[in-house]
Amino acid sequence: MTRHSNTWIMTTCLLLMTGCLYDQNTAPHYSPSRPSGLTFPPEKTHIVGTSQVCPPPDVKTHTATIETPATINGLPVIGCVETVFLHAARQTLDAQIDTGSTVSFLAADHIVEFDRDGSRWVRFQISNQMDAKQSQALTLPVSNRSRSPRHSGSRNTANPSVRLKVTLGDIDLLTNFTLIDSKQLTFPVLLGRNFLKGNAIVDSSKTHIAKRLRAVTERADNTALSQSLMMYQDLLCACKND
Repeated sequence: MTRHSNTWIMTTCLLLMTGCLYDQNTAPHYSPSRPSGLTFPPEKTHIVGTSQVCPPPDVKTHTATIETPATINGLPVIGCVETVFLHAARQTLDAQIDTGSTVSFLAADHIVEFDRDGSRWVRFQISNQMDAKQSQALTLPVSNRSRSPRHSGSRNTANPSVRLKVTLGDIDLLTNFTLIDSKQLTFPVLLGRNFLKGNAIVDSSKTHIAKRLRAVTERADNTALSQSLMMYQDLLCACKND
């Protein structure tokens, strides 16, 4: 009886072992599938240990085409009429470019000379023909005197001169200006050879071309600013990644 019991037990164990092997090797594996006709959003994957790519900064750039002025022997070419900025008066005025005049002139009203501390001074008002409200009074020491029968109307008249810093395009120059009655000039400012010599070349067929040089310079400054902003953005990204 004992021997038959052992045989039955061993046979049962073998059958159980055979069934387990069958389940592991031959039984079909279950793989969940998605129902047809339905769309699912893409699965998000997380990558650990990689650097984060920062988007480029939103920098607005000027895309208009600006003509670069010509230069001759390194000197800018300017027109016969240009816009200048007088620093002492903080005014922007139109200037006639006159290669036939040896000196420069400034249209002025109410010219009054007087002595101060042993020196000769002059008080005058800069005439703005476009807007009389922008006329401004200045008081400066007399730097020189100039006769110009072409503009003063008298060979015996010597008008006082003052030194003023003027900007034309990229030219910044401290220049002697002879004060003259505003009625004797077509423009508020006349730039002669004392300003032009060694600084600019005049194209009498054109007007207001020096401002283009200033515009090109401003566009270059904007480009440098954009590059600086991009470098700053990269530094911020590097700090966040660290």
